[in-house]
Amino acid sequence: MKVISTALLLALLVPGIVHASGVGLSVIPTPSDPRPAAKLAQAHGFDVIKLWPRDLLSPEMKEIYRYPFLKVFILKPPVCTMADCPFHWDTDAAKFFDEVKDLHKTFILTEWEMDWQLRGLGNRTGENPDPLRTLLFWSRVGGRERIVQQVRASAPGASADLLYAPEVNLLLPRLRGVTVPGAAEDEQIVTMTHNVLSLLKGSPYQPDLISYSAWEVTNKKTPGLLSQVLDEIEDKTGVSNLFLGEFGSDDPAVIEQTRVEAEQWGALFTVFWNYDDFMSGDLALRQQRYCALLPGSCLTFGTSWPTFGEGAFDFLNIFR
Repeated sequence: MKVISTALLLALLVPGIVHASGVGLSVIPTPSDPRPAAKLAQAHGFDVIKLWPRDLLSPEMKEIYRYPFLKVFILKPPVCTMADCPFHWDTDAAKFFDEVKDLHKTFILTEWEMDWQLRGLGNRTGENPDPLRTLLFWSRVGGRERIVQQVRASAPGASADLLYAPEVNLLLPRLRGVTVPGAAEDEQIVTMTHNVLSLLKGSPYQPDLISYSAWEVTNKKTPGLLSQVLDEIEDKTGVSNLFLGEFGSDDPAVIEQTRVEAEQWGALFTVFWNYDDFMSGDLALRQQRYCALLPGSCLTFGTSWPTFGEGAFDFLNIFR
């Protein structure tokens, strides 16, 4: 557990940036025009923003990179499909940084909830992934960290910084000692933290930072639980530079509790998901206002807005 201030951590981690609020806004999926999202962050006084753009170097993205009120960009590059691959890490990370390296900003290339990816989004049985799949994720994380390190080394005079942050999201079942349903009593649940990132601990390709998508914690509404999870991530991975890459609650008190606990622990940022949807008004009205403000950014969940009550993100209740 760190006892250093966020501002000082940022000054140490990113020499060119001496202050950021440590509070950010996540707009995922990101609309084709991200400028309203950036203005929404400004309206709340946030200088950190997390986006999932289709094109990291679209004219609109290039414009918001230059907004003076935004200091830290947490960006998930687009995902390759069978038909299209809009971002090749081995070549496009360098092209991206070449465009932004003269800006006095921090750019963090991140992932999306890698425990779901590791285990398989359609995995409704709770079975652990094949060991080969675990090794492939180890290679993926280490390879992307290596690429980012090489890009930084190729631009020694850059005023911007480029970092890499895999994102984890499944810690509580492992902390509770829950075993895999139907398996041997001692078969523990495979997670990114314990079975992938731990293999990179102390290596040259240990990630710069780790993002924690904290839905499983914020929905428990248990003071101190977040600190336990962050301690576990730090202990198993050796990475002290952690941030909350996504969280939310339908209870504003839980949002504030989470933000304060993360700050007291020493997390670099706390990034709210769809902030306005949780902080004011009726749920239906929140959805309407958010969708109207940021067209194309709203996920469709049938006719109702999702609720975030007890256990809502407990991996389909498999590991209750």
